[in-house]
Amino acid sequence: MFRQSDCEHLQSFSVTQVRVPVDDSDPTWSANALLEESCFHGNMFLTNKAITGGATDWNSGLYNACHGGHRDMAELMIEKGATDWDLGLNGACRGNHRDMAEWMIEKGATDWN
Repeated sequence: MFRQSDCEHLQSFSVTQVRVPVDDSDPTWSANALLEESCFHGNMFLTNKAITGGATDWNSGLYNACHGGHRDMAELMIEKGATDWDLGLNGACRGNHRDMAEWMIEKGATDWN
């Protein structure tokens, strides 16, 4: 279960500023929100925290990892089950990350709109 108290010690954690709404009544939603933000910022510590907290939205994580230009995060999302290459391509294009876009095309993406 993912709780707001799980993040209290992160106030001094300043590698990236990650703002995530936390909802103790729906821990999966909070974990997915953390997953999206941490993938975008390339923060593996918080990504792992989101995964252990119950995150399951791997395709959104892939989009945000590609949007942020973080291939290691994108690879983790694929390992976890992300398969929406078009969504990853869209994120890479929005983030202006040509290398990520080419990688998503190699994976099978065909639609960047």
